[in-house]
Amino acid sequence: MMTSVGFCEVYELPIKCQFDVEELDDDFMSLFVFWSGGRLSMETVRKAAKEVYGGEKVIPYSMWFMVFRKP
Repeated sequence: MMTSVGFCEVYELPIKCQFDVEELDDDFMSLFVFWSGGRLSMETVRKAAKEVYGGEKVIPYSMWFMVFRKP
C-alpha cells in the first residue's frame, strides 16, 4: 500500500512501553470524554477503566516508530 503512494523504503522500530494504570488522573480520563463527543461522562469512563484494568498497576504494550522515504 505504501509503494502505491510513492514510498520506496520504510524503517520500523518496535518500542516496548508500559502504561501506568494504577492511578488514572482526570486529565487522562477527560480525553476519552472528549473523543466520545460528550456521549460519555467522566464516571462512565472511570467505571470502564476499572473494569478493563482491574487491579493492574502496569500494562505492557508495543508502539512502532516508522519512517518512510520517497525517491
